[in-house]
Amino acid sequence: MDALDNPVWHALRKEQREFALVGRRAACYRAGVSPLAAVADGGEDGLLELASLVRPGRFVALFGRASPGPRALALWRPAGEARVSQWVCANGVPARGPEHGAWTELSDCHADAMYRLAKATDPGPFERETHRLGGYLGVFVERRLVAMAGERMRIAATPAGEPGYREVSAVCTDSAHRGNGHAQALVREVARRARAAGCVPFLHVRTGSTTEAQATRVYEKIGFEKRVDTTMSILVRRRT
Repeated sequence: MDALDNPVWHALRKEQREFALVGRRAACYRAGVSPLAAVADGGEDGLLELASLVRPGRFVALFGRASPGPRALALWRPAGEARVSQWVCANGVPARGPEHGAWTELSDCHADAMYRLAKATDPGPFERETHRLGGYLGVFVERRLVAMAGERMRIAATPAGEPGYREVSAVCTDSAHRGNGHAQALVREVARRARAAGCVPFLHVRTGSTTEAQATRVYEKIGFEKRVDTTMSILVRRRT
C-alpha cells in the first residue's frame, strides 16, 4: 500500500490530474476544489516548486510533517498541524446493511446544499467544487440535505500490481439528525461502490475530534481497519 503513504501525490499525478496543478516534485488541487497538496518527498525542492503553483495568501494541507528549510520558509508560513489516522477496508466488498431510506445521487445542482452542510458540520476540508472529484450521496429530509458522504481522492492501480484506491470523504450529518444511521448507510454504499469498481476504500479521521470515537465505531462495523497515524501540516503561501 505504498501509494497510501503519499495519497495526494499519487491521486494528482494520474487519476485526478484534471483537477490539479502538477509539477515534477509537487502537486496541488486547484483552488476551489481542495486545499490538499503534496510533494514527491520531504525535500525542500518540493516545497519550493509547490510555492510556484500556489497563489500568495492561499493555504495548503499536506499529509506528513512538513519541515521547511530557510529557502522554503521565505515562501511558506507554517500555520499548524493536525493529527489524523488513515483507515482501509482491504478485505472483501462491504456487505449491504439493513435497508435504509432512499438516498440521492448528488451533483452540481446540490453544490450549495453540500457546501452549507460541510461548513456546518466540519467533516474536513470541503470547498465549492470538491463534489466533482467523485460520486457523492445524500439524505434529504423535507427537501433539506441532512447527511452526505462521497469520494475525494482516487488513486489508479499500478502495473506492479498495487490496486487502485478510492477515499471515502465528507462524511457528515446535521446535528439534529444524528443517531438515525445515515452516516453508516452512506459510507457502506460509497465503500461498496469502490470495491465494485475494483478499488480499495480508505478514509481519514481527525484524531481528537469530538466525533472521532463515534466515527471509528461506524467504520469498524463496516470493515475498516486503522492502517497508520499521521500528521497533516498546514502551510500558508507568503505574500512576499
